[in-house]
Amino acid sequence: MKKLIIFFIVLLEAIKISRPMCGQDIGWHVVIGRWILAHGFPTVDQWNMYSEGVFRAYSWFPEIIYAIIERYFGSLGLLSLELILFLSLGLTLVYIYTKMSKDLFMGTFLSLVTLSSFGEFATLRPQIISWFCFAISIYLANEVYENGWNKKRYLFTILTFIVLANSNITTSVSIFAFCLIGFNGLKKDTYKLLLIPLIGTLITPYIGHEWSTFFHKINHPFAFNDIMEFKPLMIMSLGGASIIVLTFLFCSLWHYYDSVLSKSKLFCLFVITLLAFLVCKFLPYATILCTSMICLIWRVDKGQKYLNFSDGINKLKKFLSYFEGTGLAFLLLCLCIVGVNSLIKKDRDRKFVYNLPNEAIKFIKENNLKSPILNSFDTGEALIYSFSNEKGEPSLKVPIDGRTNVTSPKVYKLFLKSFNGAEGWQDYINFVKPKTILWENHSPFVRLLTLDKENWCKVYADNYGAMTNDDKNSGFSVFIRRDSEDSEKLCLN
Repeated sequence: MKKLIIFFIVLLEAIKISRPMCGQDIGWHVVIGRWILAHGFPTVDQWNMYSEGVFRAYSWFPEIIYAIIERYFGSLGLLSLELILFLSLGLTLVYIYTKMSKDLFMGTFLSLVTLSSFGEFATLRPQIISWFCFAISIYLANEVYENGWNKKRYLFTILTFIVLANSNITTSVSIFAFCLIGFNGLKKDTYKLLLIPLIGTLITPYIGHEWSTFFHKINHPFAFNDIMEFKPLMIMSLGGASIIVLTFLFCSLWHYYDSVLSKSKLFCLFVITLLAFLVCKFLPYATILCTSMICLIWRVDKGQKYLNFSDGINKLKKFLSYFEGTGLAFLLLCLCIVGVNSLIKKDRDRKFVYNLPNEAIKFIKENNLKSPILNSFDTGEALIYSFSNEKGEPSLKVPIDGRTNVTSPKVYKLFLKSFNGAEGWQDYINFVKPKTILWENHSPFVRLLTLDKENWCKVYADNYGAMTNDDKNSGFSVFIRRDSEDSEKLCLN
C-alpha cells in the first residue's frame, strides 16, 4: 500500500508540472521526426533560410516518437506522453534516491522536491531524457566508486549514454559528472570512467559527430544570452529558490559529515551548481546532483548529527504515518483523476494557447499571403509546423526559429533590434526582404510597423479593436506590403 501511495503522490506532482501543448518547440521536433521517418537522417537543414554548415538531428530518438504519437493521437497523445515521462522520471528519482540514501521516506521527499523544481522547465522536449540519463549516470558512477566495475555496470553505463547521445546535446555534462563521482583514486581501470560512457556517445546515426555540433554550440549561452534558458539563475523562480534551499541543506549536512564525500564529488557539485547559476538551462542537473549528494550523506546515520533537521524529518514521517491506508490511496486516486481531467481541458481550451499564432497563421494560409514571411524567434516553430507536410517537407522556410544550433547569430542580432524597437529596427526587414510579417503584439516592432503606413499595412490582429491596452498587447498581428495586390482588400489601417 505504501508503494501505491508513493505512486499516486508522484503522479500528482507530475500532473502539477505538466503543461498543455503550447510554445514548447514541439512543432519543429515533430516536423524533424516526420522527415526522419520519411527520408532518413538529415545532414542539411530544410527549414531555416540562413542555416549554414552540416545539420545533425541529434535529438532524433524522441523526435520520431513525437512524430508517431502526434500522427495517430494528436495533441492529447503528446500531452499524455509528457505526463508519462514526468511520472517515470519522478519514480526513477524515488528509486535512485532511496537506494543512495537507504531511506524510502527521504528518497521520496527529495524526489518530490526535485520534480517540483522542474516546473519552469517542464515541457515536452528532449531535455527530459537527458535528466533521466543524468540521474542514472550519477547512480551508476557512485556504484562504480563504491564497488568497482562489473558486467552489469558496463552494460547500463553504455546504454545510458547511448540513449543520452541520441536524445540531447548535453552529453558532456553527464560524462563530466560520471568521471568525477566515480573517481576513487588513480587505479589501473580509472580510464574506464571516461572510455565506457564515451563509447556510448559514439553509437549514433552520425557516428559520434554530434560532438562537433556540441563544440560548435559551446558559445551559444553567450551569443544567445537573451533567450530565457541561457539567462542567469532567477532567485524568484521556483527552480532558483529550490537550488538555493537545497544548497543550504547540503552545506549544513556537510558541515557535520565533511568526510563522507570525496573531493572529486565536491568539485563536481561546485562546478555544475556554479554553471546552473550562470546558465539556468543547467539548473535541473544541479538540482539532481545536489539531492544525490544529500542522499549519500543522509545514509550514514539519517542525519543524527544535524539534530534539528533529522528531528523535523522524523516528526513529519510520524505525522504522515497516520494517513497511510486504503482511504488515502483512494483519495489520491480521485485527486489524480481530477488533475488529469483539468489538464486535458486546459489543452483543449484556446485561452491556453495564446502564445501560439494559430489564428494568425490560419489567416495567412486562407488568404495565400506571400512569402518570405518575417517572424520572431518564438514564432518560427509554429510556422515550421504549419507549413510542413506529413513527410516534414516545408512549403516555405523561416528566417529564424527556436533552434539555436541553426539560427545565425547575425540574424538573431537583427531580430533583437526589431523585437525591441531599437535603433536599426529596419535592418531585419532589409535583410530578409519579406512580403509578409507575423509578429507578437506586445513587441514595439508592431507599433513601429503600424506607424509606417507608407510601406506596411496591418491585415490581421488577434485583438483588433480591443478596448484596453492589455487586450491590444496580447496575441499576434500580420502585416503585408502596402504596394501588394491584396493591400486594398485586406488592410485594416
